[in-house]
Amino acid sequence: MPCKETYEDENDCILKTCSNAFDTTSCNESCQFLVDSTNTKPGSCPIDKKSQILSECKASCSKDSDCENIQKCCTIGCSRICKKPKMKDARLLPIPNNIVVVERKRKRSAVVRWVMKGLTRNHTNTNSNIYVIQWKWGLEDKESKMTQWQTVTMKNKNYAILKHVLSAGRYYIFRVGAVSELGSLGYSNCSNAFKLSKEAKAPSGPTNVTAQVSDYDKYSYEWSYKVTWIPPHSDLPVKEYHLSYWESDVVTPDMMRSDQQKRSLTDTDGSDEMKLEERNKVTIIIPNFSTKAEISKLKCDKNYIIEIYGTSESSEGLLKGDVSTILIKTNKDEREREAFSYVPHHIPVTISNNQIVKSFKAEIGSPYFEVGSLHTSISWEDHPLCSPVKRSFLVKVSSISCESEMIKLTTSDCSISVGDLKFDCEYEVEVREQRMLKNVLKNTFYTYSCNEVNGMTDEMCESYEKNGIVCLQKSSNSMSCSWGIRKMRTSSETLVGYRINLSSRNAPSNLSILPPSQRSIIFKDLSNKTAYLLKIQCVTSQGLGEEMESVFQTNDYVDDSSDTVPILELPLSSSSSLASRCSTFALIISLMSIL
Repeated sequence: MPCKETYEDENDCILKTCSNAFDTTSCNESCQFLVDSTNTKPGSCPIDKKSQILSECKASCSKDSDCENIQKCCTIGCSRICKKPKMKDARLLPIPNNIVVVERKRKRSAVVRWVMKGLTRNHTNTNSNIYVIQWKWGLEDKESKMTQWQTVTMKNKNYAILKHVLSAGRYYIFRVGAVSELGSLGYSNCSNAFKLSKEAKAPSGPTNVTAQVSDYDKYSYEWSYKVTWIPPHSDLPVKEYHLSYWESDVVTPDMMRSDQQKRSLTDTDGSDEMKLEERNKVTIIIPNFSTKAEISKLKCDKNYIIEIYGTSESSEGLLKGDVSTILIKTNKDEREREAFSYVPHHIPVTISNNQIVKSFKAEIGSPYFEVGSLHTSISWEDHPLCSPVKRSFLVKVSSISCESEMIKLTTSDCSISVGDLKFDCEYEVEVREQRMLKNVLKNTFYTYSCNEVNGMTDEMCESYEKNGIVCLQKSSNSMSCSWGIRKMRTSSETLVGYRINLSSRNAPSNLSILPPSQRSIIFKDLSNKTAYLLKIQCVTSQGLGEEMESVFQTNDYVDDSSDTVPILELPLSSSSSLASRCSTFALIISLMSIL
């Protein structure tokens, strides 16, 4: 139903809702009704003679939808301004009152109730009455210190059960508006401040803390490291991160475990030794929106301890989160660059290069975006095992600083292209010769953030982050779209293909089915300057799966080769891998001709 969603205009409503509706005529009428009811609100503008005389001419609105809540856009003298209207229509629902919030026995849930006085039979003889529940929340019970009003839910009964949306340590106030097909008299007075009985906990320790060499100063013989982490779980928003590092005599991870656990104030064992080590501690404050930091001026061949924790503000004061710690040992010179990571058991580990041949140079190409996902190329062509004799190599790519499944590939070449990578993530790659069971290489690499990848624009990145689809205009009447791989709901479920549905307001839907190996499509003969709705749905062995949705618009196309089409850095490949790419491309072309 269109009334359950929010749309920018009538076209947006029709495009998103009515393209697959059973009764498109009724759906279009509903969209038109929603737009008309917003542009023309109930009530009449008040007569303000003082404003007609004293007010300067200004235009703060052009229609009722430009005004918040129930205010109308009124002509006062030579001005157009928002004013609270006069309400004389008895058919409008009365304003709810006596808003009460009661905590339920189940954790983090509550019931919001209200009373409707003055209801008549005309009010209740309809199924179109809706109650809109909004809230504000903050760390104090003062409304001025809370957020803006936000819509939580809509109900057709005079109560609402809120499950799993309330957080400990926050104060909430609620208000309710009664809406019918004729409009609304506005929102009720707000409720008393409500807070769950459960107290907020301090943030847990940041996870997947990783330190990676970023630079080496040849003149001062000092290292710089890039530290990254995944935000911790927290009942309250993280205010900031505190990152500290200092030189230490600690040479084993076991000696750091005591600092990971909570200690009483009277526990002073080893405190003098720790204070001596922490004399040169450096502390950095990082804002909550960042999950990376740069530390510098680390001496060669030294042990350093890195600690990081988050803080949150609560009604009881500042909460300090659990500390995550890693130990790094800087190298003697810049020939070796290792990554250090933080694992769940608080045991810092280093990435070892044992049993790996070091007399060759492995190459990891610059990440590039292709066929709906981020790729990179890995090459070890000058390794001794890359001889005319055909061999089989197992390539494993596992994430270090982000959540991602391990990628396993096999190849008979000494180079390979790896896809389905995440943006702004650190990976470990391992190549192993399968017959002789010899390690070929083991290394780490970082992927760029989306807008740093060659050919990716801010608009494309926003679309990919929101719905996993990237569309690129190829000409004035053609568009190329690609999407990422989707997870199956169960281990027994398999992907059969993709159901593609392209629609616009002035054209019938274009439905096609693609094989599971194809995650890109080119739409031709499109209308210029037209908005299109693209829906991509997985077809699995258990039926229709998850659906992705994106809206794109065709525009005047200027240059077909240089400005719009991104220049991608292609991976290194041998003749056999190149042939594989050509055959895949030929398969896509043949499928397009059939469609």
